[in-house]
Amino acid sequence: MFDMQFDTGEDNVVIGHLQGKIDVDSQIRFKEELLSQFKRGTFNIVLDMNKLYYINSFGLGVLSSALKQARENEGDVKLADLHPNVLKMFQVTWLTKLFEIYPDIDSACQAFLMNEAAPSISD
Repeated sequence: MFDMQFDTGEDNVVIGHLQGKIDVDSQIRFKEELLSQFKRGTFNIVLDMNKLYYINSFGLGVLSSALKQARENEGDVKLADLHPNVLKMFQVTWLTKLFEIYPDIDSACQAFLMNEAAPSISD
């Protein structure tokens, strides 16, 4: 089962709280949720992934596409508090080199304000 809720943070940053798993059955909803944020003009997104315990290649593809679209619109998708299983997927696929990964939501949100790169905790 997959669930995703959005909260509005500071300075046009939206926080998406992911829960459950992203697989072939849930990746369409995940994509639609992210696209709905883009349609609203929101391109600065932090994804809280602490309660997301599984993501497969479909989900990673959705995330990569979302990152590309956000950056094309002068935004970004930053990841926060990854569940160990999900972090392992990012490490194995080398996506830690593409995404900025932060230890918690506050650090990721602060990075938008400071326009900083992620600490190297994800390597």
